[in-house]
Amino acid sequence: MHPILLPKGARIGLRYLHKRGYGKRKDEVLGELSATLGETHSGHKVLVEEGTDRILGAHILGSEAGEVINLFAVAIRSGMSATDLKHMLFAYPTSGSNMTRML
Repeated sequence: MHPILLPKGARIGLRYLHKRGYGKRKDEVLGELSATLGETHSGHKVLVEEGTDRILGAHILGSEAGEVINLFAVAIRSGMSATDLKHMLFAYPTSGSNMTRML
């Protein structure tokens, strides 16, 4: 049996802003942190509503996707803005410390 070599993936919230009637998006941040994380493959997409700065969704691909998506879940549930989350202090080096680079 061959081991699965694909990185983990996780998502929460909306996939696309334009299909849900949210009008213009402020940001659909796409990026990859492979070099930062020391991984071969990783990536992320964060959806933020224009005008409110509200986080509407997050998609993570990488070895710590399950841990990072939980932080986005707490932020969405508590109503934190993307700016608030970007200014949070996270322990370093942890998977959560990369969240500021994702926004």
